[in-house]
Amino acid sequence: ADLSKLQPGDKLDAENAPQIANTPFTLPCELTTAHRDAILIAHGGASTGYALHLSGGKLIWAIRHGKTLTTAQTDYPADNQPHRITTTLGPKGQLTLQLDQNAPVTATSPGLMRAQPKEDFCLGHDNKVPVAIYTAKGKFEGKISDLAIR
Repeated sequence: ADLSKLQPGDKLDAENAPQIANTPFTLPCELTTAHRDAILIAHGGASTGYALHLSGGKLIWAIRHGKTLTTAQTDYPADNQPHRITTTLGPKGQLTLQLDQNAPVTATSPGLMRAQPKEDFCLGHDNKVPVAIYTAKGKFEGKISDLAIR
């Protein structure tokens, strides 16, 4: 699927979502928002998945392996200016979150996604069982562009 054509509020059904089981991946995008709390990207649910969201002014990259939720987070300037974000799940489960040219923030998860998430890939919302613990209320307002998965 071409993620660059998605707009906030869009979703890809689970069978058309990025195939990330047992493989490292990088998810870059550009984010423009003044929100301090927002769901940006969600794919999966309570057993397997990943999410990128804002909570209390923190940008959070979250990976869900069963009951284990691993996060990497950094401060996000809610200045309504475009910011480049690069998130990665590395081959040994390393989470990396980089905002603009700042030093990357890392954390270690239990490993790669052992199974493909069974829920939809959502932009600007999480339409079923939440992947992460969100503080966002209401619809995402802002712009997510240059979204891809590698």
